[in-house]
Amino acid sequence: FSQHTPRVCIEQDDLEALHTLYPDCTTGLVAPVCYKTVQNIGWVRLAVYIMLPTLAGLALIVGVGHYCQRRQLRKLRQAKAEAHTRNQQIFQFSQTIDGLQRANLDLHASITEMSVSEAERVEGKARALTKKILEIHHADSSPSDIGSPPPGAGGRLGGG
Repeated sequence: FSQHTPRVCIEQDDLEALHTLYPDCTTGLVAPVCYKTVQNIGWVRLAVYIMLPTLAGLALIVGVGHYCQRRQLRKLRQAKAEAHTRNQQIFQFSQTIDGLQRANLDLHASITEMSVSEAERVEGKARALTKKILEIHHADSSPSDIGSPPPGAGGRLGGG
């Protein structure tokens, strides 16, 4: 019954009952004294049951958001660094490819030039050899030996 009392202050008969059970020899209260205090318990309950969980949830959300943001920024920095490194590698590879293409063109021109000069050299040598063979053949054959066998054939015609 004392938990849900309809009145906050004690009545005169409650005061007399207290004096009977616990007598006071010096001075006793004759009239009940009631000091009503403003307890503001509603604000405390509001803070405890609504504000604290709300603030705790808000702090948790802000903390998780901050963690996720830092993690994403770290991943972004890593991705930018990796992209920069790969761009440098691509640039180096393109420089290497350009150099190899120039070297290939130079080699192709060189091979073409060597092929032409080799063909001219072989043709010149073939003409010189042909000329020499013709000179030797004309020197060996005289106008009187037109019907005679070539030298080293044994001097017989018809092989028999």
